[in-house]
Amino acid sequence: MGRTKLSNTLLLAAALAVVGPALADCPPQLRISFNHEAFPPSLKGQGPGFPEPDPGWLVLATRAALQQLGCKAELLRLPHRRMDLELQGGQLGLGLLFGYTPERGALLGFPLDAQGRPDARRAIATTALRLYAWPQRVPAQAWNGERLAPGLTVGVVQGTTQDGVAQRRGFTVVPIRGFDSALPMLKAQRFDLLLVNPEALPAAALEGPEALVPVGPPVQRTLYFAASSRALLARHPQFVQAFWAALCQASQRLQPREGGESLPCPAQAE
Repeated sequence: MGRTKLSNTLLLAAALAVVGPALADCPPQLRISFNHEAFPPSLKGQGPGFPEPDPGWLVLATRAALQQLGCKAELLRLPHRRMDLELQGGQLGLGLLFGYTPERGALLGFPLDAQGRPDARRAIATTALRLYAWPQRVPAQAWNGERLAPGLTVGVVQGTTQDGVAQRRGFTVVPIRGFDSALPMLKAQRFDLLLVNPEALPAAALEGPEALVPVGPPVQRTLYFAASSRALLARHPQFVQAFWAALCQASQRLQPREGGESLPCPAQAE
């Protein structure tokens, strides 16, 4: 066997050592859910279906990751709170996207680094959670990065990362059932400030004379991942690790970048 042929054989064997177990570990009847609300450009369309041919880069990246691993899954869309509950109950295998919080980390599976912390290299998105005010009602000195002015109320969508952050900060919270209700409730003065990541807002809410006004510095920077059910992680750990690695790579190929370099995806074996 020539040196080139031997080298190629060794490379193939190394690749199979990483990918092979994941291929053999494909879970049967795997269900992967996305939010039923639109978050373009990552997730387009509203409701249970996916608009084709462009459902959003997050859906395309998920399909690419599954294809790379040779695995099949049912892709569906659910309200965020139901998705969270079905992940905890094991009816869903994976949910996209979920911001990491310590509370969530105790209930769901997330990619972790060697120190047991959420692995920023495998985050699909990183965003800043901010407080927003209606343009005609911007409270003075409402948030200084540490304390919220006394008497102010904060609207958060129930069951989201923002909900947990607001509770830990000790904000006076007004619950919102879904993202589509957030802006009407803020405009109707049901609460003073809205805690949300800007990617969850429609573009029109951040432009023009009625654009929402960011109040103070970001409340928190949050990493977003494909969260796994504890049941799937226990039964098919090789697949879950391989999926996280493949999704990271596919997302970096397909996700629009607004300048700056993203962290390189780690190898599956790390």
